[in-house]
Amino acid sequence: MLETKTKGFLEPFKPFRDVECVPRHQDITSSTELSHSSVIGYVESLKKRVAELKHNVQSSSRKRARTENHRAESSADGPLLAEPVSTRAQDAVSVVSSHASARTATRRGHEDSSVRATMGAIGFLSRSAMAEPRGQSDELPRKFSLGEIISGALAIDGRDPSKASPAPKTPTIDGHLLPLTHDATSSHLRRFLDSIVFLPYLDEASLLEQYDIVVANNDRPDRGGRINPLHFFNVHMALAIGILMSPDSAHLSMLSSGYHAVAANQVHSILRSEVSLEHVHCMVMLLLYSLLSSTGGSAWHLLGLTVKTCISLGLHREPDAHADLTMAEANKRRWLFWTVYSLDRSLSIAMDRPFSIQDDDISVQVPPEEEDAAVPVQHISRKLHLSRDILLWNAHDVEMDAIGTSEQFVDRCYARFAQGGFTGTFIDAYDIFHAAVVCVCLAWRMSQQPPAERRLTKVTGTLHKASTLVTAIASRFPALASFQRVLLALSTCVMGEKHSDFNMITSEAFSPMIPRRIQQFIRYTFT
Repeated sequence: MLETKTKGFLEPFKPFRDVECVPRHQDITSSTELSHSSVIGYVESLKKRVAELKHNVQSSSRKRARTENHRAESSADGPLLAEPVSTRAQDAVSVVSSHASARTATRRGHEDSSVRATMGAIGFLSRSAMAEPRGQSDELPRKFSLGEIISGALAIDGRDPSKASPAPKTPTIDGHLLPLTHDATSSHLRRFLDSIVFLPYLDEASLLEQYDIVVANNDRPDRGGRINPLHFFNVHMALAIGILMSPDSAHLSMLSSGYHAVAANQVHSILRSEVSLEHVHCMVMLLLYSLLSSTGGSAWHLLGLTVKTCISLGLHREPDAHADLTMAEANKRRWLFWTVYSLDRSLSIAMDRPFSIQDDDISVQVPPEEEDAAVPVQHISRKLHLSRDILLWNAHDVEMDAIGTSEQFVDRCYARFAQGGFTGTFIDAYDIFHAAVVCVCLAWRMSQQPPAERRLTKVTGTLHKASTLVTAIASRFPALASFQRVLLALSTCVMGEKHSDFNMITSEAFSPMIPRRIQQFIRYTFT
């Protein structure tokens, strides 16, 4: 009966019994990918491993108890025999445990290798899911550390603040060759201290004391080895910034870069040894340098990192009343935050970018000035909200006031430049450019009213001064040359060649460096 059923089942396949098989062309290899069974095996091996560890712990506890009991009995029988017997017992136990460990290791050899292979597969899948490069997951915590992120911001080319591209290698003076004596550096430090108004939290006396210590230890072979890294950083950054503020900064740029490089090398040590407030201070100093020199990295990235660090430390909130802080420490926290806040507002407004933190999220008070009381930030915000939309007098008076204020600002900057006391940051270049554009556009719109000719002549002089100042700053930040092209085109328009030069303004000169609102203002005025 079974044979009949089998013949009936095979009957349809008879036509294919004489067909020859064709050799395969596709190689078949064993798969190394993670399968469902391997995951189950991995879980089971973990359970076995946990059970073995528990067993080993229990065995060790029992052996320890037996050894202690044996020692107690031996000491009771005779003190002279206690030590030899105990020693022999320990030797026997150690020999037995070593043999047992060897057998256990041999038995678990294949299991551990399979576990490691499975873990490798799981790690590969996890890295693939997060789009991370294989083999670099162990470096991710280090790469995302604060020190590495600061180093990354310093490695960005600062010549074009609107972009983020790797900085070219620039020659610097070796740290051991840098002059560090009172005669060679005191003027640079004094120039920095004279401008310390933008760092209200910094104590001048403390910085001078640090300066004396660093200079006194300059001649030692282990220069900087016995000095606090933060003090070493502060002195070198103060010298680097002070040099850039001098009239001879163009000739001493390499010296300034050398001091900056030495200070930047101390950042990792400071992050390991100092409190978090000093981390923010270091980033502020690096940010100030980047505003003055294109070799200082990306000011925009340093600013964002500094603000985010302030937020993570809670500096934007008023210190807790129960916190163990003195009044001086609380005020330092406040001043440090408001310093970062002012830098954020200045840079964001100049580059026409959003603020890093909104006023509604801030509750920390403005520190008092000597005997005055602290000012709650809510009072300042409320006044700003009430007055920002108020327009006094008529539009003509407001426009005339804007023209006069802009001209006065450019004239003062140019006077300082002529006296050798002007050190412009790229934020200053933005401000000067904005002021010149406001003068030209508003004066052009009012040019039909008398005395139009005299007004346009004065605006032309303001344009020339602004162009000179922007050219001086663009020597350190080449991307600012786009400001020069716009000012030149506006000057040509004012002189009467409006239609011929407006095409150049819209197509060429409006680079990403030009803020969007300024572009719209110019187009609205000349179309």
